[in-house]
Amino acid sequence: FFFFFFFFFNGKQSRHTNMSRTIFAITLLSFVGIALSQDVVYTISVKASDATAPQPSPYPAIFVVNGEATSTQLNLTVGRTYRFDASAVGTNHLFYISTDANGAGVGVLNTNGISSNNAQGANSGSANKVIVWTPTTNTGDTPYYYQCIFNHPRMGWKIFVGGNSITPTSSASIPSTRSVGSVSIPSILIASLGFFLAAFIF
Repeated sequence: FFFFFFFFFNGKQSRHTNMSRTIFAITLLSFVGIALSQDVVYTISVKASDATAPQPSPYPAIFVVNGEATSTQLNLTVGRTYRFDASAVGTNHLFYISTDANGAGVGVLNTNGISSNNAQGANSGSANKVIVWTPTTNTGDTPYYYQCIFNHPRMGWKIFVGGNSITPTSSASIPSTRSVGSVSIPSILIASLGFFLAAFIF
């Protein structure tokens, strides 16, 4: 990254050229910061179960994410906000996040930064259609599951949460972050880096 800026600004350039390049770099980094701070939206829908489902369900239907062919594993990052939109889920099912592999109303997740409406489940027939989750704790190899809160077990699949655990003082204090290796970088710092480089050059 820093090699890019070294070669980008290196050499004898006019003040006007360097200023134009600096403005470009600031704009680019600002857009990167904004993009990384956006919520991730998972659109949940239901399809008929088949042999490709990773967790065969005794009920003849499964949850799919963003139109995938079958239930897929989700990998989340601590500090990032995720919106599970169940407005396309029919009234026969209530989507929720569970600690239990079978689901069916067992193991309702009510910690680790998830919104309280997870306990109600979400679908097109209720006022609750979106579950918002900003994880605060890395779960390691222990998965959560997206499931049906009704008596329809094993309709979904695993969710893993990675990244560095944080301890917010309130839900409003959780920063929007992007995990890079073992370092979690707030997106605002990415945008601010461009201004720092501009000040250093001029």
